[in-house]
Amino acid sequence: MARLIVVSNRVALPDQKAPSGGLAVGVLAALKGAEGGIWFGWSGKTHETPPLEPVVMEHEGIQFMTVDLPTTSFNAYYDGFCNSSLWPLHHYFPGAFRYDATEYDAYLAINHHYASGLIEIVKNDDLVCPIRYLNKDFSHQTLSGFLRIADVAVVTPVRDGMNLVAKEFVAAQDPESPGVLVLSSLAGAAQELSGGALLVNPYDKVAVAQALNQALAMPLEERRNRHALMLAALHKNSIARWHETFIAALKHTSPLHRGR
Repeated sequence: MARLIVVSNRVALPDQKAPSGGLAVGVLAALKGAEGGIWFGWSGKTHETPPLEPVVMEHEGIQFMTVDLPTTSFNAYYDGFCNSSLWPLHHYFPGAFRYDATEYDAYLAINHHYASGLIEIVKNDDLVCPIRYLNKDFSHQTLSGFLRIADVAVVTPVRDGMNLVAKEFVAAQDPESPGVLVLSSLAGAAQELSGGALLVNPYDKVAVAQALNQALAMPLEERRNRHALMLAALHKNSIARWHETFIAALKHTSPLHRGR
């Protein structure tokens, strides 16, 4: 049976702090499937001549495989091309984008290093799938506590995926006296949470300020009603459903996009 292999720059290793990000929690849930799963990525260390063979750690049926990265290419790869070229480009900040051919060469070299290590463990029918995981300073329990005591959450990116922190805020709230979510209409989560969140244009500072004022002054009954609608959406579209539909979609892709 096909194994799911997640490849990312950082890996949420089991001997580290509990992952607080919604994406990391979702990935771990997906990897616990009956077929078994592998999370492959960077160890967090650099070396002058790093070996290709990954260090393997197993926990709750998941294999965590990490490799060191070459010191000579790392800064140009990560601080250079990843943060100065890819991040601005994919987050719709063209003004912050810059390109340097040397940094791009380092990016290619690091990816070749990853691929060389990965090719040793991939089987023909494996499902492999490109995620960027960022370590957080707070444990999931601590972050949930911060979210629960918040009266208002303001999540107003101009473009940034699903913004799972918005969903985490809803899940952490006390249904008897919940807080209010002010959410960018450009966030991925806006479609699911539109029934209860106060949607705003993140470019309109006046609209954001007005929504914040509305949230702080909102009566209890309205807060409860809005929270109930959002919580129902979360129960319907759970992490389990997300990873099940995602993996199902992967399994139905063309063979050219699967395995090696």
